[in-house]
Formats: sequence, C-alpha cells, structure tokens
Amino acid sequence: MDVFLSRLSYLTTPHELEVLVHSILTKKLHVPFTDKSELCRCTVFEIQDSNGNTECHGLIKITPDTAAQWFIKNANNEKLHGKRLLPHKYVIRDSSWKPPHENDMRRTSLKKSIKDSEPAYISEGMDKFRADH
Repeated sequence: MDVFLSRLSYLTTPHELEVLVHSILTKKLHVPFTDKSELCRCTVFEIQDSNGNTECHGLIKITPDTAAQWFIKNANNEKLHGKRLLPHKYVIRDSSWKPPHENDMRRTSLKKSIKDSEPAYISEGMDKFRADH
C-alpha cells in the first residue's frame, strides 16, 4: 500500500526518511508464519505552485497492506527534523476520480450545487422550437 507523508521538512532526504520508516516498522510485532513488514519504495519530492511557494512531501510503499495500515496509525507521534509525520493512505486522483461529496466537510457551501448523476436532456418540443425559430 502506498502511504503519503504530507508536509515534511525541506531538509528531509530519502535516506533519512527510509531510516525513520524502517525504525518505526521494526516496532511492529511480527507474528510467525505471516509476511514481514517491508519498505519497497521511498520518495521525497517538492511541489511548487505558481506563487513560488514550495511544499515537501513523501511517498512510501509498504507491504503487506496490514503493515501499512499499522504504520499510518502508529507513526503520528514520530518527528523528522522537528516536524511531526502526517501519514495518510495515498489515493490516486485522475480525471475520472470523484470525491465522496456526502462525507466531504471541507466545502459545505458547495455541497448543494454538486450533482453526481448525469444531466437529463429534454428532447420534447425541440422540433417545434426549431420550426418556429
């Protein structure tokens, strides 16, 4: 499972993040005859907006998914360069992605104008309208 780490320090390197994630994962109790927690990928990247403001984030892949879920729940108290880790499950958002508006409380004023169904077109009377105009 991919885990997104938001708002990391600008000083964070991929190696430092990898070491910290490994140290957190070693705290997880390993049950015999189950898959051991493994960090498969670790990336640190910066995003810059049109105003020149930059944000630093991390993206890690942990297997199995149960270990990633454990990491998300238990890594909140850890700090790197004085900033607390903020892990979340990574969600791929492309042009086909639609947020669950019923549960989205970020923009309550826009909820009324959002429609999830396809628009209904009325074809009755179109021929008469075209003939008249």
